[in-house]
Amino acid sequence: MMQRQISFDPLAPDAVSYLTRATGVDFWPFNFSHDDVWFCCTVRDARDGIMFVLAAEFKTPFDAHISIAIADRRALTRGLLVTIFRALFFKAKRLTSLVDVENRAALNIVQRFGFQYEG
Repeated sequence: MMQRQISFDPLAPDAVSYLTRATGVDFWPFNFSHDDVWFCCTVRDARDGIMFVLAAEFKTPFDAHISIAIADRRALTRGLLVTIFRALFFKAKRLTSLVDVENRAALNIVQRFGFQYEG
């Protein structure tokens, strides 16, 4: 049985590193401890390490941009997703996820989350 650890604390260095590698965006300059700007979630497996990292930046009081890196889809439980989206929509009215159009897996996931294509 998998032993998952879920954290909503600011991103640890290994989570920042994973998110940076997975998205191609340099997240090192950001201070994730500013909870008025950032909402973070990291899911780890006791044996295999990072399974999922989410960083949501509140651009305005009503708009957040989210970046997600998924190492293991088993981290995406319904309960976790409900918790994340309730927390995000408590503060934001609009969420934006920028996805590479060639990343079909990511496009499918964000569509299942309820995101709609704009562009």
